[in-house]
Amino acid sequence: MRTRQPILRSSRATRKVPVLPILLALSVLGNAWFLWRWEPQAGDPALTEAVKEAVALGEGPVASEAPQPTPAPEPAAPELLTGVRLARITIAGAVARDFSEQIGKEDGNRLAITAGRLYSWWLDLTSDPRKGDTTAVLYEPDEFKEAEVLVHALNYRSEKLGQLFEGFRFQPAGWTYGTWFDADGREVPASIEPPPIRAYEQITALVGDGRKHGGMDFKTPVGTEVLAPWDGTVSRVNWNVRYNGDSIEISSQGRSLRFLHLSEIGAGIKPGAKVKAGQLIALSGNTGRSFAPHLHYEIEDSNGKTRDPLTIHKVTHRSVPAADRAAFDAEVVRLRAALAAEVAEVITPAADEATPAEAPPAQ
Repeated sequence: MRTRQPILRSSRATRKVPVLPILLALSVLGNAWFLWRWEPQAGDPALTEAVKEAVALGEGPVASEAPQPTPAPEPAAPELLTGVRLARITIAGAVARDFSEQIGKEDGNRLAITAGRLYSWWLDLTSDPRKGDTTAVLYEPDEFKEAEVLVHALNYRSEKLGQLFEGFRFQPAGWTYGTWFDADGREVPASIEPPPIRAYEQITALVGDGRKHGGMDFKTPVGTEVLAPWDGTVSRVNWNVRYNGDSIEISSQGRSLRFLHLSEIGAGIKPGAKVKAGQLIALSGNTGRSFAPHLHYEIEDSNGKTRDPLTIHKVTHRSVPAADRAAFDAEVVRLRAALAAEVAEVITPAADEATPAEAPPAQ
């Protein structure tokens, strides 16, 4: 006769039930049924969408919180022309050295050259500056041309002459380039007539400007038309090319007129050729010993002495056109404020207008 003991032991061992997995499965099914059957109260569309989204993602119930409003973006800070700088210099000796010592060599050296071009129209830089003279310059370094800066405005108070000189950069409508005018609207740099070149950005060197330079340099893009100022005869072409680059010399009225660093010599321009006043003789360039595109123009008399073109040509100064006078006067007020400001970056000088096709004739 069999006993039941072994049968009971065997039955308990083989009938173990996985209780925990079953409970977990029931819980998941219950949650799914709740989400499927649950409907929020009317008038709560945001919550309805939240629940539907949770069902689609297989997530649990979502807390009934109202959506938070999207914060408004903070207003953008005004853009400042941070490249603009303000230099104030007190003259103690040589102007160039004072710039270098008082604002540092990097800005000082190049700013002394650029500002000096404008000072030269008012002062003899070899004898007029005095200890105690002061100058303020609002300028902007050129990020692409290491040696150049753009002067927006400047002033110079001369003890010797007892005068405050001022220059403000402005571009009248229709002018190819901006230039500097005094507060009365008269252009600071002079123009010469008849011109060896009509369209140029600025005059970057003068005879007697303290650099022992033998001519007048006109900063202008390669390919600008170069003209014969007067009737004459071509005496030579392309001599001392390593220094002069492509070049022309014209004999006129007992003087030698020289045009250096050209990119192209005009057709028929060769020794012995006759030229007429205003005739196109070449295109400007950057050849020979030249560090930037420009025309070098010089005059030598019959005795071999260098003459200043400003003493040979008729000298004129253009004026701000009447139609632009109100805009110019407003710019003078703004730039004067910039020169007096403690932080130059808060003043954004006006940008030059788009370059039109032609420059206006000198007045």
